[in-house]
Amino acid sequence: YIDSVWFEGAIWQLNQSNTIVAKIINASEEPVEEGTLTLTINGKQKSLANFSIPAKGNKEIKMNFTVTEKGNNQASVTITDYPITFDDAFYFNFNVADEVGILCVNGTKKAPEIIRAFNAEKAFKVEEVSASNLDYSGFASHKFIILNGVENISSGFASALSEYAKNGGNVLLIPDENINTNSYNEYLQAEGAPMLSTLNNTGYKVNDFAVKNPFFAGVFDDISANINLPEVKKYYSVSTSKNTNVNVLMRLANGDAFLTQSTAGKGFIYVLASGINKDWCNLTNHALFLPLMYRMALYTENSGRIAYAIGKDNYVQIAPTMLKQSGQNNDKKEVVKIFKNKFEVTPPQRAVDGALSLYVEGFIREAGHYSVGSPNEKATNSVSFNYDRNESIMKFLTADELKEKGAALNMKFLDATKASMTTAVKEINQGNSLWKYFIIAAIIFLLGETVLTRIWR
Repeated sequence: YIDSVWFEGAIWQLNQSNTIVAKIINASEEPVEEGTLTLTINGKQKSLANFSIPAKGNKEIKMNFTVTEKGNNQASVTITDYPITFDDAFYFNFNVADEVGILCVNGTKKAPEIIRAFNAEKAFKVEEVSASNLDYSGFASHKFIILNGVENISSGFASALSEYAKNGGNVLLIPDENINTNSYNEYLQAEGAPMLSTLNNTGYKVNDFAVKNPFFAGVFDDISANINLPEVKKYYSVSTSKNTNVNVLMRLANGDAFLTQSTAGKGFIYVLASGINKDWCNLTNHALFLPLMYRMALYTENSGRIAYAIGKDNYVQIAPTMLKQSGQNNDKKEVVKIFKNKFEVTPPQRAVDGALSLYVEGFIREAGHYSVGSPNEKATNSVSFNYDRNESIMKFLTADELKEKGAALNMKFLDATKASMTTAVKEINQGNSLWKYFIIAAIIFLLGETVLTRIWR
């Protein structure tokens, strides 16, 4: 059976080679000699792979493919394993951008580390400008705007950034020593994001990050307890305690926030507590730098896990927390539905950790792809569900073990070798049928009465 599926890279590029890995487990006592794994994306077969697996073994199979459609892609990998077929398919989905525009707005210093990081991937198109030479009208052509040590955020600049984030753009603020914190805080306060306060010259190490937040979904294959995290020499204190719109993605050893995320319209605002050059921290030399920058650039309302397990994953998280307003002059947020073909359900939902959390336990019973949103509008989100793979583990109790465990439940057991299975089941459901014996006895008694009556006469 197909146990799990994941991507080798964190970026899915349009018209570029991408790789997925599928783990297949053979739980039987017989080897699989000529198995075939099929990858289908948006209803079209994209790749085939042959495999062989020894008895009680497993294998990770890589499949290369080229994505030809941007936006949400619904995919599945399938095998053929008759007669147990419920786990022969694994459904998942992912989102692909055509080209991701990055705008780095510099203050007095440039950030070559940022430029190199994004130029390493063809999916990104990087533009670097000075804060004194900004064209606000060009913001919409970029997915991610980085403010690198910009000294002052004017009211016009703040208004343009607000409109940009409202329409789905992401913003990262990287401070410097010479920034006008008042201008920063006016912008941040208006957006419901955490504000900057004291500049601290005491060094700390990053020692915690919110691995369960949807932001980090799919970023780490495995997290070691002894993972080496960045060191910070100085940083700004970031006020997060009274703001429910803030997710602290990374913390310093003293508990202060190092990187925060706030929803703003359909986009996100990220605040880094320190600068990125060597006088501030060693983040740019750390292995976390690239995935952090890429994730901030690519993270959208469609980001998150590629698949969920029915009956195991009871909560589905959809970001951001902001929902569309429904109705004119109506302050109630639109209710999100999960639907597929004729199936439609409105699950309980609430905002948790910067995402819309949908409680789906008991609602989803069939594996496959489901749309999330309003059935009256074109869905931009989708989630994929699979049957729990624990059900695929073919381990069985012996007859004695089954009787021992079933005794407390008043279970009845049938022995197919001693009686007809049909008769045994019928007896359990209906009990022993004695009416025939009563009729025969009644006939015998009537005959006996007749004989005795004639004798006595």
